[in-house]
Amino acid sequence: DELEVSIRRALQHGHLSQTINQYQRDLENQVAERTRELGVALEQINKTYDATILALGSALETRDIETQTHGIRVAHFSYLLASSLGIADQSTLTIIQRGAYLHDIGKIGVPDAILRKPQSLSNDEWQIMRKHPQIGKDIIEGIDFLVGTIPLVYCHHEQYDGQGYPQGLAGDLIPIEARIFSVADALDAMITDRPYRQAMTISQAKNEIISHSGRQFDPKVAESLVK
Repeated sequence: DELEVSIRRALQHGHLSQTINQYQRDLENQVAERTRELGVALEQINKTYDATILALGSALETRDIETQTHGIRVAHFSYLLASSLGIADQSTLTIIQRGAYLHDIGKIGVPDAILRKPQSLSNDEWQIMRKHPQIGKDIIEGIDFLVGTIPLVYCHHEQYDGQGYPQGLAGDLIPIEARIFSVADALDAMITDRPYRQAMTISQAKNEIISHSGRQFDPKVAESLVK
């Protein structure tokens, strides 16, 4: 009798073990399938996000001819500078990249007479032009997935010594995204041909940025450019 009970228990235990193992395999397969489906969904969402960002950039390019390809270049430069500063989180790098591409989106709200004026702007016109960071902030606040780019878009004209705008922030009070972008933007401006001057070499541009380190630019970011 004891032998029969022991055998029955062993058979029940074996059957239970097989059932548990099968359940685990089924569960693992379901998790793998859901993970794959989630990956596909996220990829589609990111494609939609990217399409939205490009559409916003294209809208600005129809207003300001100088922004063509500029946004793409400064987005790439900002990504490289952020990486060299030790920022490794991919979501943070993506936010910096997107913010750099859209930094001047507020110029959509600047009148053509000012935006495309070939001569120097008057003081009154400059006051209007200096509103574009606020306009950009207002635009992005209505787009949930871009809210993280607001610090860069709103503060991209701040200077390390506090002489920038719109808030006159100084030093580390300026968001790191904006401090990174400031160097990337200056680099692109200097190494790109303009109607009124020829482009500098990379070496000349780097020396110029280093010379303004601690005033216009964050010294740590300027140093990362040298690297």
